[in-house]
Amino acid sequence: MMGSNAASWSHSEKYNNAVLKGFTFYLNDTINVEINMKDKKMLFQKKEGTENYKLNFKPIPNDELSPCVLLNHPGDTV
Repeated sequence: MMGSNAASWSHSEKYNNAVLKGFTFYLNDTINVEINMKDKKMLFQKKEGTENYKLNFKPIPNDELSPCVLLNHPGDTV
């Protein structure tokens, strides 16, 4: 998961959990999430611009994969 304050959250990589490695996003920003199951990577990318963040993940057998963004700022909307 990636937060609007650039925080990264990961259950499978401790060094990517609760750290500021992503990019900030605000009201009216569109964030695309691309999932590559073969390489086990998620790409979070701002639709307008070149900002992106790649996050490795380890699939949990028989569990759904749910990429998320976290809204940190008052007034943030989906």
